[in-house]
Amino acid sequence: MAKIRKKRNFGLCFRLINVTKLLNRVNPRNIMRTTIRFTFMMLLLAFIPQIQAQNIDAKGKSTVNTTRSRSLEDLTAKYDVTFYFLDLNVERTGTTLSGNTTIEADVVSASLDTFAFELLSSLAIDSIKINQVVCTFSRQTNTVFALLGTPLTQNDHFSVTVYYHGTPTGTGFFSGISNDSSPSWGNQVTWTLSEPFSAHFFMPCKQVLTDKADSSWVFITTDSTNMAGSNGLLTAVTLMGGGKARYEWKSNYPIVYYLISFTVTQYVDYSIYAHPVGAPDSVLVQNFVYNNPNCLPYFKDVIDQTPAMIELYSELMGTYPFHLEKYGHCMAPFSGGMEHQTMTSLGFFEFYLVAHELAHQWFGDNVTCGTWNDIWINEGFAVFTEFLAGQYLISNSEMLSHVAEKHDNVMSEPGGSVFIQPWETLDDARIFDGRLSYDKGGSIVHTLRFVINNDSTFFDILRGFQADFAGSTAIGEDFRAYAESLSGLDLETFFDQWYYGEGFPTWNASWDRESDTVRILLTQTTSTATTTFFETPLEIKFNAAGGDTVVRVYNNTSPQLFSIPFSRYVLGISLDPNNWIINGAGSIVASTNAERTSCMMSIFPNPAQGILHIVTTDGTGENYVVSDLSGREVLSGTLNSNNEIIDLSGIERGLYIISVDGYGKSRFIVQ
Repeated sequence: MAKIRKKRNFGLCFRLINVTKLLNRVNPRNIMRTTIRFTFMMLLLAFIPQIQAQNIDAKGKSTVNTTRSRSLEDLTAKYDVTFYFLDLNVERTGTTLSGNTTIEADVVSASLDTFAFELLSSLAIDSIKINQVVCTFSRQTNTVFALLGTPLTQNDHFSVTVYYHGTPTGTGFFSGISNDSSPSWGNQVTWTLSEPFSAHFFMPCKQVLTDKADSSWVFITTDSTNMAGSNGLLTAVTLMGGGKARYEWKSNYPIVYYLISFTVTQYVDYSIYAHPVGAPDSVLVQNFVYNNPNCLPYFKDVIDQTPAMIELYSELMGTYPFHLEKYGHCMAPFSGGMEHQTMTSLGFFEFYLVAHELAHQWFGDNVTCGTWNDIWINEGFAVFTEFLAGQYLISNSEMLSHVAEKHDNVMSEPGGSVFIQPWETLDDARIFDGRLSYDKGGSIVHTLRFVINNDSTFFDILRGFQADFAGSTAIGEDFRAYAESLSGLDLETFFDQWYYGEGFPTWNASWDRESDTVRILLTQTTSTATTTFFETPLEIKFNAAGGDTVVRVYNNTSPQLFSIPFSRYVLGISLDPNNWIINGAGSIVASTNAERTSCMMSIFPNPAQGILHIVTTDGTGENYVVSDLSGREVLSGTLNSNNEIIDLSGIERGLYIISVDGYGKSRFIVQ
């Protein structure tokens, strides 16, 4: 049995912060910030008459409706789901379905007289039974209210079975249930994909992240030429007569509503095994691949890498969380993948796609984000584990290339936060923003690994966090508190800059070497006014005679002068050579004045457009001259500060030399 933590039952689409609990987990410097956030949340609630929910219109576009009223939120907060059992008839030819879903739950309030849940309005309800007794019910769009004959009291366990049928009307990626044919392989498939708000398109459910069911069953009856894939173990395939077969899947692990899934089409089963550390037996890797003679051979090499990934992640992040059941893949005709617990749905097999969806079994499935604000817990860590797969299963250079690709995407726009603001949590496009939630989210975990500066401690944090929150949910502050407790570091600044903040830094440097010392004047600018400085360790590589050397400095102000003892001849320097940090390409200038002793100057940007920054250690009052290559003076003046900005708008494009009294000369380009 997996460890099951006590559930945190919050009915809102974002989790309110329990001030007392949080203050016990963070240092006193966080008290004011936590109190402000709590106060903001309470004020926000006062002005929201009802909680809205995401829906999908007939054209597949995201729309906002108000069917998830406060009455739904209040009523679903009165019970805690323990079990989902879907028993449905589904074919590969369309989304029409029929059957029943049973929800077992415990009453957590003083009393419960109405059982509220969500089910798409286009699905007709034939009847509802509560504890095997038919009850009356009413519907308000996608919300159903079933009336109990006799109210239940706290700690009562009860069962609700909903009999229903119909054809869900949603289309598009987040449509709950879809049907289409593979453009490459021709197979027609019915599949579910309900994250974040669309599980009710095919099943009665409580769509609250923090209320995980303790277990689930999915029984799919379909034409005997089909196969149906789902969560957990396939315990039986029962022939039902009339050319039908029932696929009976059972899982005994906690599961959040949107990870319950099924796919139906003509598959072949290609099963292999992994042998992860900590598992008492081998782990089944069950792949439902299209029944097309060319499909499995085309993808087999990538599929066969899955066991090595499971074994690697088990070493780095803890034993595969669902090792008593399986891991697997079901093919479905959509672009990308979805980490359905123990049975990922995906459109194709590619190294990083498989690595990403597998990683979700740890971050997203075993430990699920407790709010949509904190989708970083799911997607950020899954992208980071792509880096691990590249590093350990291919090469370090492959990992660096993959990191650089993600960094380039993050820097394609100047702003944006990893943390999702409360008013953005109804927008699936914002929740699943590839640049922010995914690539920046993964990149800052990579940076955190660098900040901790000890892989043993870093991976202890990942393993311990997985164990401590197994089968439950967590938010970003939970991970921060856990990382602080094991590393001994105060990560408030890191999270303020990278998680809650926006943008990225750009460094510019000038350097020289005198005797046995290399001096570097470092300046930093940022891409937005939201986060004006990134305080961080930074690596500097000396390209030196006899071999390169990397040193680590701590950048906590701008400009900042570093004097680093180094006896060998330096040919040049580079910043962040191992790409630990999202940062823009700035200028690096070698000093041309060999006689100065402690004065350092940096200019940026280079090439320049319109303006040029002149940064000195203490140059206020010094004169400067800008000349072309013939020596003709084109601009001159006096520095009024240690970070002077001069106007280049009247200067033609070309190569120029700037000379500052006492600081030497540097070349720059005007574009």
